[in-house]
Amino acid sequence: MSRADKIAAMSGMVVGGVRLGEILSEDEMVKLWEQKAKNRRTAAWRARRPEHRQRKREVEIEWRVKARKRDFGQRIYVAVNPVYAGFVKIGKTVANPNYRLSSFNVADPLKRFSYAIVVDVEDAGAAESQIHQTLKEFRVREDGEWFKVPVDVAVRLAESLRKRSSNENDDVNS
Repeated sequence: MSRADKIAAMSGMVVGGVRLGEILSEDEMVKLWEQKAKNRRTAAWRARRPEHRQRKREVEIEWRVKARKRDFGQRIYVAVNPVYAGFVKIGKTVANPNYRLSSFNVADPLKRFSYAIVVDVEDAGAAESQIHQTLKEFRVREDGEWFKVPVDVAVRLAESLRKRSSNENDDVNS
């Protein structure tokens, strides 16, 4: 748009009962028109922004789901947090163990959850059930994965499942 067109557009505008052409210089009207145009572009961009933000979220979620579905093997873990001294979390994962750990740390701003051990097993569901059954008397909640046992006891139980899993593989290969 030419300078003359910008001036013409702004000079006819009425604000508070006064025409802008009567109170503003031509340079001021051009600056005002450019600011108005910039505001319109910004408003249009903001109007589109939620769609872009939503699509970005969808892509992020798709990526996370794909990353979680990748086969990282069957594992059981013993997780600890110094805030919960004397308690361990015993669970399973087929996702990236670091991703699983980061999901615990969402609730801890200091990111203090860590693994005492992560063990590769043949069947994570069966191994987890077996260790949960062994420690059922020490469960914090009846349906939970938290146990009030020393870390070294939980680690030894997890290691025994790895060894059993390895021995079973050796027997199959013989």
